[in-house]
Amino acid sequence: MSAGTWPKFGAIFILIFSLSSGAAAPSAGSDCSALRLDVPGKAMEHVPVNSQRDLAICFAEVGAQMVDAYRFSHGDRDFAHLTSSLQAAHFAKRNRKPEDYIGRYYFERGKACEAVNAIRSHGSCNRKNEWQIESPAMSKGAEEMMGRSFASSRPLTGSLDAIACVVDSFSQGRPISIRHPLEALDPVLDQVVTPDRFKAGVKQGCKGDNLKRSFIPSCKQWPEAMDASLPSVKTEFVNQLLNKVGKAQQPVGIAFCANIFDDRKTRQLRVDGSTATLVIPESCERHEAMIIGREMREGRCQFIVRNSWSKNYKGGYAWPNKDGNIWIDAEDLMRQTIAATYLER
Repeated sequence: MSAGTWPKFGAIFILIFSLSSGAAAPSAGSDCSALRLDVPGKAMEHVPVNSQRDLAICFAEVGAQMVDAYRFSHGDRDFAHLTSSLQAAHFAKRNRKPEDYIGRYYFERGKACEAVNAIRSHGSCNRKNEWQIESPAMSKGAEEMMGRSFASSRPLTGSLDAIACVVDSFSQGRPISIRHPLEALDPVLDQVVTPDRFKAGVKQGCKGDNLKRSFIPSCKQWPEAMDASLPSVKTEFVNQLLNKVGKAQQPVGIAFCANIFDDRKTRQLRVDGSTATLVIPESCERHEAMIIGREMREGRCQFIVRNSWSKNYKGGYAWPNKDGNIWIDAEDLMRQTIAATYLER
C-alpha cells in the first residue's frame, strides 16, 4: 500500500473523534499486550469456531458470532443457543432479486452489519434448527424418499444433525453439497426444492423456542476515510477497540483480502494517490472474519483471527494456526483490510 497518501494529521483526527468514547490508547501500533477473548471470563469464551460450509456467508458468520459474544458477556447464560448464520444471511438478503445475486444464491455475500441488523430485527435463531425436515421446503414425496434412504444407515429425527448428513443447505433447486452416499436424491431434490420453498424452510426453523430476542447494540463500521489509512493507523484503531474494559471488550469484525492467509507478502490493496481512496482489485479474495486477540510472535505483534472454515481446515495457512484461529502480523493484515466492524459500546 502506498504510504503518504493520507496525511498523518488526518489519520490522527479520525482516531480521536471516531473513538472518542473509548479508553485512552497508546501511541500508534505500539500496544501488543497479550490478549485473548476466547478464554474463561471473556466475551468469546462460549462462542465456538464454526464452519460456513461451502456457502459464501462469512459476513453472517461474523455477525452471528459478534451477537453471541455480546449476549454471553451481558448475562445470557443460554450457551446452547448459538445464532444461526444461515438464517441471519437469509433475513438480511431475503428480498434480493435474482438479477441482484452477488454469489450463487440469494443469501450469499454481504456485510457483517447487515447480518447483525437482521438479527436485531428478527431475533437470534438457534443454529441447531436452521433446517427442519417438516418444513414446507420439502414435498411429501421427497420427505418419504429421504426417510427410506436413511433406513439402512440412520433414522430421520428432524434434527440438524440428521439432515446435515444429506445436505448442508439448499437454494435455486440444487443441493450445494452431499455428505452422505445418497446421490440418487439429486434428481428429486432438483425438482422439489425451490428458492421460495427454501426460504419457507429456513423461516420455519426460526420461531417458538428456537427464536431468542434480546438487546443487541447497533453495528458500526470504521469511518470511510479509514479505508485508505496507513496500516499502523488501522492497527491502532483495532487496538483501541480491543482495549475496551469489562463487558465493552468485544471481538472486531474485518473485511479483508483472504489472499493473506496463504501468502504473507501479498499486496492486493492500494491507495489511489490522486483521490486518497482505497482500490480493491478483482484478485482480492474478499472475506470476513474476526479479530479476537493479539500476541507477540516471531518478534512481531500478531492479531489472532477467528476464521469460519471450521476447526479442522487443512488448506495450508502461511501463518501459525490452531483450531480455526490464525496468528497474522497485525500490520500485514491491516494492509489487506478493507473495513472493520464492531458493536457500539
